[in-house]
Amino acid sequence: MGRCAAILLAVILLAPSARAEKASFTASVDRAEVGVGGQFRLIISISAENPDQVKKLKLPDTGGLQVVDRREEEAMSFSFSSGGGQSYKKIKNIILVLRAKKLGNFKLGRASMVYKGKKYNTDPITIRVVKARPRPKRARRRPFGFPSPFPDDDPFDSPFDDFFERRRVEVGEDAIFVKAFVSPDVVVEGQQVSVTLAVYSQVGARIIAIRWPKLDEFFSVARDTSAFKTKQKVAGGELYMYKVVDQKALFPLRSGEIAIGPVEVEVGLSSSPFFPEESRTLRTRKTKIKVIALPEEQRPESFMKGNVGSYQLTATLDANEVSLNQPVTYTLKVQGTGNIQRVRPPDLPDLPRFKVFDPSVDVQVAKKGRYVKGFKTYEYILVPLASGELEIPSLDFSYYDPEDGEYRVQHTEPEIIKVAASGAAGVANGAAAGREVNILAGAFKPIRYQSELTGYGEPFYRHSLFLPALVVPPGLYVLILIIGLVRARMGVDTRRSRMRKAWARGRRRLKTARQLANSGKAEDFYAELKAALLDGVESRLGLAAAGVTMDELRARMQQAGMSSDVYEAVRTETENCDFGRFAPSTSRGDQMQASFERVRKLMRRLERERVRPGGEAR
Repeated sequence: MGRCAAILLAVILLAPSARAEKASFTASVDRAEVGVGGQFRLIISISAENPDQVKKLKLPDTGGLQVVDRREEEAMSFSFSSGGGQSYKKIKNIILVLRAKKLGNFKLGRASMVYKGKKYNTDPITIRVVKARPRPKRARRRPFGFPSPFPDDDPFDSPFDDFFERRRVEVGEDAIFVKAFVSPDVVVEGQQVSVTLAVYSQVGARIIAIRWPKLDEFFSVARDTSAFKTKQKVAGGELYMYKVVDQKALFPLRSGEIAIGPVEVEVGLSSSPFFPEESRTLRTRKTKIKVIALPEEQRPESFMKGNVGSYQLTATLDANEVSLNQPVTYTLKVQGTGNIQRVRPPDLPDLPRFKVFDPSVDVQVAKKGRYVKGFKTYEYILVPLASGELEIPSLDFSYYDPEDGEYRVQHTEPEIIKVAASGAAGVANGAAAGREVNILAGAFKPIRYQSELTGYGEPFYRHSLFLPALVVPPGLYVLILIIGLVRARMGVDTRRSRMRKAWARGRRRLKTARQLANSGKAEDFYAELKAALLDGVESRLGLAAAGVTMDELRARMQQAGMSSDVYEAVRTETENCDFGRFAPSTSRGDQMQASFERVRKLMRRLERERVRPGGEAR
């Protein structure tokens, strides 16, 4: 009976792991009917704990369909069961772009694979290829609106018709669009969600403005996208120019389902270099993120809600032997990946034998990279109030690691500080205990109490040179002092001197940008134009704008009393310059001239903008 109970208990314990080992293998297409020459996507999806263990993967037979492109995508999802169990799965998608070459019904065969000894097959899919619908021909119009007296096959047709027709070429919705990539879409509370905004374009375009929806239910951190380059990418079987224009790291502040509204990207389109560009607003689809609450089971008592990520805690002491009332610095440093701004190290316990001052906090976050990384330090000043061996006990730091799905606890080592009494350090070096030492010996000589006074003629104060000798040295000293103060004031690097230098530097760069625009060097032009604009901002705020994020810049401009539309104009033009630098092939001469004029007018506006007294950045 006991043996049967043990077997039954083992089966119950192994049942969740057996379910976790189950894999999913499916095939799907984005459309079941396509015209001749059209393209569609076939998606082979593998969902398993470790897709790398898949063996004998065989893709389906495509028959008479042509394979145009193939790529792979990976993602990860996990969930918690009501009994406290956890399951993790990696999702691997193999995407084939297929083209239909002739009419008929085509059957995509089965795909197969072997995972941990078990064979999986997908269902076959039938694709119907029909005649492609002809595009409607638009009526040919004559230049300037005059009707043609000749038929369509007029041998005297003007060669300028095609030139004027370009003005009326409409940019379709599929020629340029924006997508928001959310990864992952299932997280725990406080785990990072990366939202990447990318523009796909088949025409010349520039970014005018990016407007994100309200993100009140997230802690948002902007990421630097300057490292992303413009490249070619196939989407829906079509070739596009692909560029990541913005990226944010979002940390959900609550559990449940949270929706992210559409992101609006205003772009300027140009189908011809001879006519004005068209302004268009692109929007992403509304996305939803499922946020799972942090598990209650096995949660440490020292856990704080913002500590979600992967961290390492270190504790250091700048001195282990001090005198009484001599301060020491105790530093706690948390570094790793996660929401560095919200992570909290453990609080110091009650230390009755120390006087503890409030800590100074320093946060350093890397701006580049998809994941938010950095460190946060707390520096405590401790003043010992008693002599002897004083102890700072071990501290417990706990956090939740979403990758492993469990809580982790770290412990610091206890620190011992040897505190000597104040008088213990007062014995002179080399002097024996209890012996008086005359430290003034040899420093003074005996007073000569016998002297002889003799006269030396007329006193000097009655001499003609006495008054010049009395006045000239102080005058020279005052003159030298004034010259030194003037030179020091002219050479000191004050905020106002930096602001004046920044404005002069911006004007010089603006002239250089005009020369680069005339020579057609788009990449160098936009880099110099952006630098000139940031120098103009620095001249008004006293802040090096090139080293701060746009959110920090907005806060400083609001603090200085500058209007919000000035900030929006600065942000729009800096993003326009970034897009022009990384896509110089889409920049035209008239676009560069237009950008130059806008920045020049914006700098004049910055010069006239009233700044609140004391509002300059410090």
